[in-house]
Amino acid sequence: MSFFAKLSCSIMIAVTLGLTGCQMGGSAPVASMMSPTKGIVVTTANGVRVYVPTDDGKGVKLMSSTDTKACAMCEKDAMNYFTTGKLIPVCSECNATRVPVGVK
Repeated sequence: MSFFAKLSCSIMIAVTLGLTGCQMGGSAPVASMMSPTKGIVVTTANGVRVYVPTDDGKGVKLMSSTDTKACAMCEKDAMNYFTTGKLIPVCSECNATRVPVGVK
């Protein structure tokens, strides 16, 4: 397995674990504190970003490993993915690679 493939798998596993959250204890989580069930990992030359839907489903939240400005097209396509389920795998503006992750 190539270095890039191992790195991609590691990132996807870490993000999936982060998205699923940990539910220890006997009480049910409050809706606003629940972890998102899906997201998009966006890999660029400048780092990795993860888009998740907002709690109300009307927008996206960004988690980033860098302080670089997010791509407007990636954000728009992420919202489209959360609405329609269709994801464009490569951004037409910043050339980032996008991979959906989530829990079914």
